[in-house]
Amino acid sequence: MKAQLATKTVFSLAHRHGDILREGWKNIVECIVQLFRARLLPEDFTQGEDFVKGLVPLLYDEPAPLRQESGLFSALVSYITSDSGSKSSTTLHEENEYRKMARACVDECEIIDLVKDSKFLQIQSLKEFLGALMSSNRSSNQRQPDGGGGLTLFAEEQSATICLELLVRVLIENRDRLGEQGMKFWPVVHEYLYTILLQEGKNELPFRIERAVVGLLRLAVRFLRRHDTEVQQDIMRSLRLLLGLRSQFFFRLARQIAFALYQLFQANASSSIKSREDWKLLFTLLECSGAGIRLPAAVAKDLPRSESQPIGVNHPDVDPDRGYTSDGEIPEGQAVSPAGSGTWLMVGKEGEVVETAGNNGDAYALSFAYEFYHHDMDAFFSAIDSLHFLIRETGQITPENIPSMVHCLCVFAEASMNGSNGVIQRVQAAALKRSDGKAAQQRLLERKVPHQKTNSTPSSPSEEENQQQLMNAKYQQRSNQILDLMLILHGRTLSLCRGTKFEATLWSDVWCHLLRGIARICCDNRKGVRMDGLNYLHRALLIEDLKTLSPSEWEDCLHKVLFPLLSSLRQSVPAPDRAAMEETRVRVSSLLCKVFLQHLTPLLSLNTFGNTWMTVLDHLEQYLKLDTKSDLLREAVLESIKNMLLVMSTAGVFQDYQGSLWEKTRAKMDSFVPGLTQQLIEASQAPRVERPVQPIRPASPPEINATPSPISFDVLQAASAVSQNSPGLPLLLDPGILQGFQMPTLSSPVATRREITAPEVLPTDPSPSVQS
Repeated sequence: MKAQLATKTVFSLAHRHGDILREGWKNIVECIVQLFRARLLPEDFTQGEDFVKGLVPLLYDEPAPLRQESGLFSALVSYITSDSGSKSSTTLHEENEYRKMARACVDECEIIDLVKDSKFLQIQSLKEFLGALMSSNRSSNQRQPDGGGGLTLFAEEQSATICLELLVRVLIENRDRLGEQGMKFWPVVHEYLYTILLQEGKNELPFRIERAVVGLLRLAVRFLRRHDTEVQQDIMRSLRLLLGLRSQFFFRLARQIAFALYQLFQANASSSIKSREDWKLLFTLLECSGAGIRLPAAVAKDLPRSESQPIGVNHPDVDPDRGYTSDGEIPEGQAVSPAGSGTWLMVGKEGEVVETAGNNGDAYALSFAYEFYHHDMDAFFSAIDSLHFLIRETGQITPENIPSMVHCLCVFAEASMNGSNGVIQRVQAAALKRSDGKAAQQRLLERKVPHQKTNSTPSSPSEEENQQQLMNAKYQQRSNQILDLMLILHGRTLSLCRGTKFEATLWSDVWCHLLRGIARICCDNRKGVRMDGLNYLHRALLIEDLKTLSPSEWEDCLHKVLFPLLSSLRQSVPAPDRAAMEETRVRVSSLLCKVFLQHLTPLLSLNTFGNTWMTVLDHLEQYLKLDTKSDLLREAVLESIKNMLLVMSTAGVFQDYQGSLWEKTRAKMDSFVPGLTQQLIEASQAPRVERPVQPIRPASPPEINATPSPISFDVLQAASAVSQNSPGLPLLLDPGILQGFQMPTLSSPVATRREITAPEVLPTDPSPSVQS
């Protein structure tokens, strides 16, 4: 009874005179910790908010130690000791009664009101309360974890967990007071989180790390709503601590981080996140948690630390699995993510700095040079939902977040490649890269990576197959969703950036990366996803905004988008997929021909046009040499070649078959399609049939069109009037290829163009006629 009376008195004084408490808060916090460890606190204190499960228990039983001995004698001793130590039913009944009485006494103390009423405390008293919650954890860290006169590691984690939970709740209750005079206590909170996440992260305390990460994210979701710039910057600065976590902790918490970011975007994206660096940080966290990319070795100086951090607190030692090579990982003022237009700085084996994660490497490689871990499927889907919310649902696209958003979409496009099977392949490839020895490699190849933990194990092979099909369908749906988001962002960029300083770099920062990301999905092993990717790529290349591109940028489009796509699709495929892949190759070769001809006029103004044209022929030659089941691909490639030769010849690009470009073209074509160029020359030199042209009585005054008229399909047909006598050069020209093409009018040293006038044809005469 005395203990109950003393407990009620202590908390009654705290309720009544909390404003004058200073050092006394430490004793109050210590009492709460002891009641928590004794399992006497109300249920509100023993559960914490969670982004995945809603509520999780904060108190759990200590795991049983592993037995080091085995045998008959040890089993007999264990049985005797357990029997002698067992309690009678009467003793257990008495203990339960005492526990009920103690819980009733604690309920009368209304400890939860200490947290709720903290928003009415004076500033100095509130600071002392917060300091007591943080110092309690620091004091427990000084105790011996071996149980010799101090707390065990398990008890220490329990004490730190309840203090951390109380700290988060008190801060949330006082969120409206952060900007008040004298309430600049976030630097101290930042130091406290820094200590838990990065210094204590070396210890095996995963639950405390998880609760610290969840608590930081809960504070970020609520505090970023404030229109206080200083508070927002402090929160973003603390969020960067998550990038310094050990890899094993970060990817264990990937689902929590991805779910929290979705709530953060919903609550704060439009009003609170303004700067490009803040967007870069959030999209970096989204990439690492959702797509599961490994953070590379970054050349950085130090992590963001609070101004009030005491001298003598060193950076944590870097664990080998974190991917960092220096004691400090993330510099203040910049993010280490490749999100946006920047690149990672990688450290090689000899200490050299190697640039990656950009288009500075092999231009014929569409895949990203990142190492992917096995991503959590729920985290992956939640991250894509975040992108969907920002791009499609709310349209929160700004010039500040477009580069980071583009990079994030490309990373998720790579992570979704080949569906669930691609996840296994990437994880095994990364494991083989890190492993040593043939035996280890063989074990890794045979190991299966689980996609998602389920509550029930499939009872039959058919049920397991159904689950696999369901998972593949989900991944295919998400791949199509990524394509849709890419196309939306591709179409809105110009209107959002027009008139800003970002308009001049739209191609290098946005459009090129988006087109490469869509082209990457066109290389997917799944036929449906691959065909959808080709449809989206065709629409993206024909978008009206791309007409603003310069000739050099169109050449860059060929070299960084279409040529890499052609190279990727040349790779060998399994026998069952050859027919579907052949259809894909046909469509890609036709797309290359169409884009090249539609932008022939700007390309001709470049001095490097000859090299680009030779590269086009190189890729088509390699497609002709592929071993395919049918002649569909060969016929389509030959048709594309003949179409391009006919258009270029009619436009006078080849200088009446006498220039250096023609000689190179003829030598190249004769190496894999002998005789085709000679037939083109004979067809162009054949006499043309002149027919009288009868004027057409106009029904209305003709419209004056100041723009150059596109080349007529009838003119191209008449340009080879004798093609019927040349079986090697059939007229297979598709009128759709010439849509939007215009006759070159600019003078160029590359070619001397012949003037071609479109004839007037009687409506009743279907045959073409050329007026010489």
